[in-house]
Amino acid sequence: MCRYLRVRFLPFLVGGLFLAACTRPGLAEPGYGERLTYSTGTVYTVSTASQLSAAVGSANSAGVPATILLADGTYAISSMLHVQCADLIVRSASGDRTAVVIRGPDEGPSATLPNVFLIASHRVTVADITLGWCRWHGIQARGESPYHVAGLHVHNCRFVNCNEQFIKGSSGAGDPVGLSDGIIENCLFEFTSGYAYQYYTGGIDIHMGVNWIVRDNLFRNIRTPAAGGSAAEHAVHFWKRAALDQNVVVERNWIVNCDRGIGFGLSNESGGFRGGRSVIRNNMVYNGGAGPYTDVGIGLEWASDVDVFNNSVVVESYWAPIEYRFSGTTNVVFRNNVTDKAIRQRDGGSATRVNNIESVQTAWFRDRANGDLHLAAGAATLIDNGTTLSGFVDDVDGDTRPQGAGWDIGADEYRSAVQTPALQLSCPTHAQGVPTAASNVVFAWCVTNGVTCAAYSYVFDHTADTVPDEVAEGAPTNAAYTGLADGNYAFHVRGHNSGGWGVPAHYQVVVALNADSDGDGMTDADEAIAGTSPSDPADVLRINRPATLSGGLLRLGCPVKAQKTYVLQWCASLRDAFADVPGSEQTAEADGTLTWTHDVSGLSQAYYRIALRAPGGVGGRTLLSWADLEAGLQGTFAVPLAQDGDYRFGFSSGVHVQLQNGNILLAGHPYFDRQAQVQLPAVLDGREGARVGAWVDLTQGLLPDGWAGGPAYYLGGMLEIGSRLHFTKYQWYNGAGTDWQTQGYYDGAYDGSGTASGMWQVSGSYAHHQRVGGYMSYAPAAIRADGYTYLAGLEGTSGGAAGRWGPNLFAIKAEPSAGAVPSRALICHDSEPHQPDGWWIANKVTDVEWIETDTHCGVVFFVYEGLGEKWYGEPEVGDLVDPYGGGKGYHAQGWVLKAYIYHPDDLMAVYNGEREPWSLTPVETATLTERPPGASTETHYSFFTGSAKAELQFSMRGERLIILEPGAYQASPYENTPKGYVLAVP
Repeated sequence: MCRYLRVRFLPFLVGGLFLAACTRPGLAEPGYGERLTYSTGTVYTVSTASQLSAAVGSANSAGVPATILLADGTYAISSMLHVQCADLIVRSASGDRTAVVIRGPDEGPSATLPNVFLIASHRVTVADITLGWCRWHGIQARGESPYHVAGLHVHNCRFVNCNEQFIKGSSGAGDPVGLSDGIIENCLFEFTSGYAYQYYTGGIDIHMGVNWIVRDNLFRNIRTPAAGGSAAEHAVHFWKRAALDQNVVVERNWIVNCDRGIGFGLSNESGGFRGGRSVIRNNMVYNGGAGPYTDVGIGLEWASDVDVFNNSVVVESYWAPIEYRFSGTTNVVFRNNVTDKAIRQRDGGSATRVNNIESVQTAWFRDRANGDLHLAAGAATLIDNGTTLSGFVDDVDGDTRPQGAGWDIGADEYRSAVQTPALQLSCPTHAQGVPTAASNVVFAWCVTNGVTCAAYSYVFDHTADTVPDEVAEGAPTNAAYTGLADGNYAFHVRGHNSGGWGVPAHYQVVVALNADSDGDGMTDADEAIAGTSPSDPADVLRINRPATLSGGLLRLGCPVKAQKTYVLQWCASLRDAFADVPGSEQTAEADGTLTWTHDVSGLSQAYYRIALRAPGGVGGRTLLSWADLEAGLQGTFAVPLAQDGDYRFGFSSGVHVQLQNGNILLAGHPYFDRQAQVQLPAVLDGREGARVGAWVDLTQGLLPDGWAGGPAYYLGGMLEIGSRLHFTKYQWYNGAGTDWQTQGYYDGAYDGSGTASGMWQVSGSYAHHQRVGGYMSYAPAAIRADGYTYLAGLEGTSGGAAGRWGPNLFAIKAEPSAGAVPSRALICHDSEPHQPDGWWIANKVTDVEWIETDTHCGVVFFVYEGLGEKWYGEPEVGDLVDPYGGGKGYHAQGWVLKAYIYHPDDLMAVYNGEREPWSLTPVETATLTERPPGASTETHYSFFTGSAKAELQFSMRGERLIILEPGAYQASPYENTPKGYVLAVP
C-alpha cells in the first residue's frame, strides 16, 4: 500500500489541536499530584503579573478555549483574576507548584487582594501552582444564576493563608443547583502559622454542589485561634440543599488538626444536603485537640442518602469523632469505620451502623500523635476484619483492597513489612507529554528503593492511569513499540516481590507525526518520508503550475527526490475518490523534476495530487485483509447458558466487550437487558467459559424520553473506556423513523452497584433516526485527539427509519452538550441517490471495528446481504404485499455473510472534510458464508460454521479480537448461546 501526501494546486489550510495526556495523581503522598501536561486552544506564555492579567483579559475577549502557561516566579497581583471564558487552563509551565506563586501583596483580614481567582465560566482548570495570601478566597466559583459554573478542575495546587474559605462555591437562594461537576484533587490547604486569622474560614466550601469529587488532598491547621470565639468551618463542606441529588464523593483525603473535618449539610433543612449517591470514604481525619475550638471529625446535618465507609477518625478532645444530626438525616450508612470514640446520633438523626470499631489503641497506628493513622502490625482488630464493599477497591493510598484475607477496617489497608518495588520509568525517545515526530517509542525502568524485584507487569494504551494487571510478564527492564499513529499514549509498569505488587509508574508520550515545523503544509514525518526538509518551507512536495498541451493534454510536474516512487492521482469532483492515473507511477533516479501528462479533453475541471509510494503501508502499517484475520484464529469457546430466571439467551445478539481484567462482558437475551462477565477457558477448543458474577442490568433500565414501546429497545453495543462503560441502545423496528435517544454510559463496579446515565441523542450532520444506536468501536488516535471518544453506528432498522441505504459510522464525543452528544460522520448513505451499488434497504451491518496494530490497520464491517427477489420467499398476493418494494435483506429468500474492509485513509478523508461520507467503497469484500435462494444448507468460505444471516459481533482489546456468532449452540427452539472465536490480529 502507499502513504499519501496530498497536494493540490488550489490553496489549502492546515490546522490542528494539541492535547497531551496528564499523569495520574500520585496517591502515595497526600496533597500532591504529578503535573498536568495538556493544553488546549490558544496558548499564552507569561512571566509577569501584568502579562498574566492581560492573558486572562485576552482569553475572556476571545471567548475560545485557551491555555495560560506561567513561567516560574512570584506573581503579586493587585486585582483578582476574573475568568469569564469557558475551557481555560491556567497552569505552571514547569509543573513545579512551589516555583509559581500567585498572591496578593499582603495577607490577613485586611488583605488588599479580595480573591486570587473569581470564576464565572465553565470547564476552567487551575493546576500546578501555589496561591493565596488574600482577604477572601483563593478561588471563588460562581454557582448562582446566571453563571451556574460547571466543570471546575483544581489539580496539584497549594492554597496558603486565605482569610476566608480557600475554595468557595457560591450560590443564589432561589437557584435549584449551584456549582456542578467539579474535581478538586491532589491539593494542599494550610495555614502556615498553625492557626487561621479568625473563625470564618474553611478549606472547601460548596453551596448546592452537584456531582463533585474531592480526593487525595491534605488539609492542615484550619482552626481558630483563642481569640476567634468559635470553631472554624470544615476542611471539606458541602451544604445548602440542591434540588437534584448532589452525588458528592469525598475520598482519600488527609485532614490534620482542623477544627472540623468533613461536613455534609448544616443546621436545618435548607442548609442540608441531598446525597443521592454521595459517599465519604477512605479519609484519615486527626485532630490532636490543641486548638481551643475542636469539633467533629465527620458531621452529617440534615444530610440524606450518604455512605460513610472505611474512614479513620481520631478527635482527641471532642465527644464525638462522627455525628449524625436532625430528622432530615436519613438513609445514612456507616460501615468499616474506625473511631476513637462512639459514633453519635443527635437531634433525631437516623443511620445504619455496621462493622465499625468505635475505640482505638495508639499501637494500632503508625504515628497517631502526628496524624498518621496508617495501620501498624499490632492492629489485629482491624486487619482482615472489614466488610467487602462494592464501588471501590482501594484505600487512602490507592493500594488495592484486600492485601490479606479480607478488607481492613478504616482508611488504610495494612501491607506487610516487606517493601514492594518502587520504579523509575524513563523514555529515551520521547520527552514526557511533549509532541514528538517519531512513531517508534522505547521505555526503560529500574527499581529505586533498593528492594529486589522478581517480575514486572506492564501495559501500553491510551489511558493516563491504567494499573497493570497482576500477571507477571517476566523480568525485562525495557519495552519498545513501533509504527505508532498520531495520538496520546501511556506506558504503565509495576514490579512484584515477596511483599506483593508495587505502585505503578506511568509515562505519557505524544506522537505528533503531523507536526509541521516550517509551516509549509507538510508534516515533519511526511517530509522525512518524502526526503524534503522539515525546516525549509521552500522544500516541499508540490505540483508545479500545469501547462496545457495540444490534443486536450495537461502536463504537470513535481520536484522529486532520488530513489523515491511517485504516482499522479486525479478526480473530476472532490466528492469522488482520487484514483491513480494509469501508467503514471515513476521512480526518480536523481533529485530533480518528474512530469506527467493527462488527457483532460471534455472535462470542465479536474483535481490532482501526487502520492508517494512509501514502504510500510498506511502510516507504516499494511492494510489489513480478511486472510490476515483468518490466519490469526486461535480457537473457539462456548458462552455459558444463562440460567437465572428468564435471562436465558434466546435471539441473542452477542453484544459484548472485552474488559481490562481479561473477561468479556456480554448481553444475554435482548428482551431482558441483562449483562454478565464470562471468563474465557484456558484451552480454546470449544469448551465453555465460566460466568463470573450475577446477571445484572448495567443500563439500569434506561429508556429514551417518551418511549412507550414494548421489549424492543435493545442494547446495541458496549465499550469500556477507562473506568466507564459506554453503551448504545436502539429500537429494532422503527417504521416511523423516530429519533430516539441512543447513547449512555455506566460508572461503577460491574455488579450493578454503579450508576447509568443517559439516554442522549446524537447531534451532527446525518446523525438522526437511529443511525448511531448499535455497534461501537474504539476510535483511532487521530480522532481521539480531537475529543471524539468512540465510534458508533447502526444499519438495518426497518421501515421508515432513515439511514438504511448503506453502512454507516460516526465519531462520537462521549460527554453530552445541550442534551445530546456531538458527532461527525465517517460513513453514511443518507438517501436513495447516495445508496451504494448493490445495497438493498434491509441489508444489515451487525458490527464494525477500526483496527490499528503495530503492523496492520483497517476498518472491518460485518454485513449480511439478502439474496433473491421475494420477501419471505412469497409473491405479492392480495394483502401479502412486499413492504420493501422488491427489496431483499432481512426478509429475503437467501443470504450471504460478508466482511467489508475499508481503508482508514478514506475515512480520515471524510473526517477531514475532503470527501463526502457516502463516497467510500470497501477495498475488500470477503464472502464468509452463503445460502443461495432455495438452498437448505450453508456454504462456508471461512472458519464460521453458522448461518449466513448471523449477526456477528466482535470486540478488540490490544491485539486480541473476539467474534461472537449468535445462536451457534442450540439448547432448545427458544434458547441458544453464541459461539466465540478468538483471533490474534497481526
